[in-house]
Amino acid sequence: TEEDRALVRRTLREKVILPAYREYVLADRVPFPGSNWIGLITGGAVACIAAADGDGADMEEMERCLTGLLIKMKRHIEATFLPDGSYGEGLGYQFFSMRNLLQASVWLDRLYGIDIVRGTTMGGSLWYALYSGKSGRSDSLVFGDSGEVQVSPALTAIAVLSRSDENNAFLQYGKQLMKHLSIASADSFVCRALLAWPPDWARAAGPESLPLSHHFAANGSVLFRSGWGE
Repeated sequence: TEEDRALVRRTLREKVILPAYREYVLADRVPFPGSNWIGLITGGAVACIAAADGDGADMEEMERCLTGLLIKMKRHIEATFLPDGSYGEGLGYQFFSMRNLLQASVWLDRLYGIDIVRGTTMGGSLWYALYSGKSGRSDSLVFGDSGEVQVSPALTAIAVLSRSDENNAFLQYGKQLMKHLSIASADSFVCRALLAWPPDWARAAGPESLPLSHHFAANGSVLFRSGWGE
């Protein structure tokens, strides 16, 4: 009913969007742009704005919130998703930030034509994750307090959202993920990305043709592998 829709909009506005805008934009309580919390909070709030946009007059004031949150989001991406395909912290922190950024990116692209995956360094940011992953598996090595993380969901979403042949090596992980993917259990951003842009799985290519070493100049590290197999 319209009453139910109004309740949902009011809840999103009062409990998510406005608190995020006041805390992260107006008060600038997290001034360091590298904090992964910025990606999580701004991505979630932007996704909520997109979900309710145009649904009622009570959402018309959200334009200023959207603008401020996008500026904060962009500064975070530029500071932390490094141009050499790595991230400013460990993989656990990267995927924590990407969780809501990737969800927001689907709606931003579809509704407003704002492509934060292909329009920023985020689209090419997972080469470090690929090189540091366990051979033939979807989980990563443990990096200090970053812990072990599943790289397949993020690799799949980036490959789909970037729509770039450069990221075809990531699609192989998507094929593995699809074998046990269900709407109930999968990361929701993966489901939304796959529904928005169904990939051409024929383009999927494993990383076997890639060099076994990679220099991440911006990150200040070099990764060496003995191979890509098990």
